[in-house]
Amino acid sequence: MIEGTVRRATGEVFTFRDPCLLTVEALELGSWLKEAAAGLIAPSPQHNERDLLVFLEPNIAFSVEAWNLEEVVMRVHLSLEASPPWAEPDTELFDTIERLRLSPADVHVGADAWLAELAAFPLR
Repeated sequence: MIEGTVRRATGEVFTFRDPCLLTVEALELGSWLKEAAAGLIAPSPQHNERDLLVFLEPNIAFSVEAWNLEEVVMRVHLSLEASPPWAEPDTELFDTIERLRLSPADVHVGADAWLAELAAFPLR
C-alpha cells in the first residue's frame, strides 16, 4: 500500500493511497533511488516516457530531470488513483508531474530508510 501527500508551492494539497507497488517493485525503487543519488541515472531534461521508472500498476513513475553534486531534481509522475482530484479524467498516463529538489545525500538517506522498512515484507 503506497500513500502519498503532495503539498505544492501554490498551496494545493492532495493525498492518495493505493496498492500500486509489488514488494519487488518497491525494492527496485529503492535501488533506483540509490542510483539516482549517485548520479547513475541519466537525466532526461524533457518529459520522456522511455526514461521513466514504471511499474505494473501505472499509478506512479519516476525520472531524473537533472543531477549535480549538490542537487538531484527528480520527477514523480502520477496517474489514475494517484492523480490529484483536479486532474482531467482523460489525462494521459504520467502527465501529472511533481518535482522534488533534493541533495544527493538526502536521496541516499531516503533510499536507505525505504529499503529498511521494506525488509519487513516478503518479496512477491
